[in-house]
Amino acid sequence: FLALQASWVACVPGAAHGREWIGPLTALALFAAHLALHRAPAAELRLALVVTPLGWAIDSAQHAAGWIDYAGWAPLGMLAPLWIV
Repeated sequence: FLALQASWVACVPGAAHGREWIGPLTALALFAAHLALHRAPAAELRLALVVTPLGWAIDSAQHAAGWIDYAGWAPLGMLAPLWIV
């Protein structure tokens, strides 16, 4: 829980101040630590490889529909930015 909160705090203010790379880098480091401590890291990685694109697709659909507006660079303008992934 605390790692998720730390990652989120890095993502949102980073994007708001034009530093979109801080969030994904922080989240990736925390996920690597999570995998190192997990009892089944391969299964956890497979799960992440499925749910991450799914979540990005849902956020991107909401962004493209105009329901959510994100700060920061968004690829192709329609996809949710990388810091939200």
